[in-house]
Amino acid sequence: MFLLAGGASARLASLLGSLQVDEKRMGRNLELTGGLIMAEHVMTMLAERTGILNARKLVDAVVAKAADDHRSFAELVQEDPEIKRHLAAKDLAGAFDPSTYLGSNGALIDAALGHYRATKDYAREL
Repeated sequence: MFLLAGGASARLASLLGSLQVDEKRMGRNLELTGGLIMAEHVMTMLAERTGILNARKLVDAVVAKAADDHRSFAELVQEDPEIKRHLAAKDLAGAFDPSTYLGSNGALIDAALGHYRATKDYAREL
C-alpha cells in the first residue's frame, strides 16, 4: 500500500507541476451554473437569520424552481420575497461571488494539517 501511495503521489506531483490555471475560463464555467455554485453560501447567510432548517427549505425551493423554470438561481434568489425578507439587497450583492466564499475549506485544511502533524509526531516517536 505504501508503494502504491508513493507512486500515486509522484504521479500527482508530476501532473500538478504542469497545471496551468485559466482564471477567465474558470469564471465562465462557474457562471454556467447560474449561481447554483453559491447555494451553500446563500443558505449559510440565511441560516444566521432564520435557522438552518428554514434556510435549507428556502434555498431548496429556489433550486427546484431554477431547474423547473430553466432560470438563474441568482436571479430567483434576488426575486424571492421570503429570502428578501431576511437578506437585504446589499447582503445578496456579494453572495454570488465565488472568490469571497470558501465554504468549509478552512476547517477541512485545519483538520488535514492537524492529522498530518499528529502523524508526523507519531512517526518521530517510532
